[in-house]
Amino acid sequence: NICVTRSADGAASGQTLDLEVALEECAGGASEGHDFHASTHSVSFQPGQEQAILQVPIEHHKDVWCKSSWFKARLVSVRQGSAQLAYPAEAIILVIEDEAWPANIHDERRWGSDMGHGFSLLRYFVWADKRRRGE
Repeated sequence: NICVTRSADGAASGQTLDLEVALEECAGGASEGHDFHASTHSVSFQPGQEQAILQVPIEHHKDVWCKSSWFKARLVSVRQGSAQLAYPAEAIILVIEDEAWPANIHDERRWGSDMGHGFSLLRYFVWADKRRRGE
């Protein structure tokens, strides 16, 4: 979820406000269509409301290890209401992965006799990397 904040003066103005927010790729490694869906969204504030939540679905890749990555949310325009976009008009959205490397295997298998040593660990690394690339 992304929290978009309106100034206290804007909230007290008694006016509704509708903003356009774009979700975009940036140099952070998150890919549109794979990790998130790049699109534009409307964020609306009612009179007196200072914060609004934009729900952003993140694609979870079960059983595939991925590094943490990020993408950008950018305030594009004021669709309705009297307001001026303030700096910064964009934010970086960090997606922290919680999968364990390699291949998100369970701890009991990771450190058992068939894992954690030499060739077996390398085999899981190659397998996980191929899955991450879609091979």
